[in-house]
Amino acid sequence: PLVLGTGGVALDELDGVAPPLDRRPEDIFYIVFTSGSTGRPKGVRVSDGNLAAQLVARASAYPEPPERVFVVHSLAFDSAAAGLWWGLAHGAAVELAPGTVRRDPAAVAERMRAWAPTHVDLPPSTHGELLARELHDAVAARVVIVGGESLPPSVAREHRRLLPGVALVNEYGPTETTIFATTHRVERDPEKKLQLWEESLTAADAVPVPEGALSIPHLTSYPQPDEVKLYSELLLFRAQCIEPHVTKAMDDLFGGHQAT
Repeated sequence: PLVLGTGGVALDELDGVAPPLDRRPEDIFYIVFTSGSTGRPKGVRVSDGNLAAQLVARASAYPEPPERVFVVHSLAFDSAAAGLWWGLAHGAAVELAPGTVRRDPAAVAERMRAWAPTHVDLPPSTHGELLARELHDAVAARVVIVGGESLPPSVAREHRRLLPGVALVNEYGPTETTIFATTHRVERDPEKKLQLWEESLTAADAVPVPEGALSIPHLTSYPQPDEVKLYSELLLFRAQCIEPHVTKAMDDLFGGHQAT
């Protein structure tokens, strides 16, 4: 069932039968706006085919299907779609934390204790607050997925120290790649950056996607360790990628006002 909020309604409790759908891969499944971190937010159309490719990729990154997914992202942010559609595709229970819970690490911990999700999807900053406030005992999940922000080495290090039995996966990907393009399981000391990049982050860490989407990191080394710089080139095409942007169409739809 899909549980909306802490007191929501499970979809399997609703009456009625959904009519059959005649859907094609190119049909639009949903529209989401980018964050605007690189400029003006852009409307992105995600098709049925885009989402299907993303779910196939997710199965490669997470071989063990989820049973209960706790999503601590706003539904307006595409990171929330990762846990939502992935969980529902596997018949898992999915809970979307409401804003009052997302903004309060103690409330997040309380909900996790009560519901015991197998997979938690949340921003690195929220996970860092849980660890810093010694609320990590609430994390009984098999996997913690972080995304939407950069993962500070300090948070990764604390996770490894306090939750050694819980996998930590860092996801990255522009909205235009249908939620995510790469995953990385943090299994080494995040402070040893040179060793991490040289030995761990390779093309094998990219998420394999049928007919497209491959990340190829490039490492450029300089004579001194403190001068090592990392340049990453992200090559993405076909299955998960979306084009063109639909900002103009959405502006027309909303009378020239930015949709929210």
